[in-house]
Amino acid sequence: MSAPIGLLLSAIAVITGVISLRKFWRSDNRYRWMYTAFILVVFIVVAITVSVDISEIVSTL
Repeated sequence: MSAPIGLLLSAIAVITGVISLRKFWRSDNRYRWMYTAFILVVFIVVAITVSVDISEIVSTL
């Protein structure tokens, strides 16, 4: 039951992550590479969460 909500929240996380990363790069901040690495770690965690949610949905079918 919570898997669709998790997928929605993951999609929102990816969208806001990309938006914030683009803004950070446009501001020419000196920590942009560190922030990029952080966002990549967040995206990896989100990808793992999405795969778990999808496998939960598939297993209930």
